[in-house]
Amino acid sequence: MQRKIGSCGKPATHCEVCIVHEQDTALSPGSRGEVRVRGPSLMREYWNDPQQTRQAFDGEWFRTGDIAHWDDEGFLYIDDRKKDVIISGGENIYPAEIENLFDESPLLSEFAMVGLSDEQWGEVPVAVVVPKAGAQFDQTNTREILEGRLARFKLPKHTLVTHRLPRNAMGKVLKHELREYVATTLEVTAAKHR
Repeated sequence: MQRKIGSCGKPATHCEVCIVHEQDTALSPGSRGEVRVRGPSLMREYWNDPQQTRQAFDGEWFRTGDIAHWDDEGFLYIDDRKKDVIISGGENIYPAEIENLFDESPLLSEFAMVGLSDEQWGEVPVAVVVPKAGAQFDQTNTREILEGRLARFKLPKHTLVTHRLPRNAMGKVLKHELREYVATTLEVTAAKHR
């Protein structure tokens, strides 16, 4: 369906899907929360891992770890992974929202957003980018892409340039490694300026 680009569709037959707030309250269309799924075709447990099974299930409902929202026609849109959401000053920042804007830049071949621990805000967003061959990119370019398109608290506090993003065998960015890289790099940079 052309008008539903970005949607993953509606729940399959024999499958129930709900989106809940952290207090397990079902959310209305347009509100973001965690996707929970249940149905007869869903797995029952993680093989030989009862602890992981307990963490993944809330009764019959499986916690997917995906943050999503419904539209008013019942189509589901995945916004991000719960573990990747950056919480800055009590506000949720969804990295995918910012990454989608970076995708428009002809200067970048790769990019990702992660949170960095911050004493004042809890976390602040940081952009890690890989410029295309011969291109230059810095915090000024980040502001040019994002300024006026996002709330100010969502703007990355830092932009780090690297030669590649860490990925797994499936090509997915390893955000836990990226967070470690960001923390270490900014710590070294801060130490040099003391």
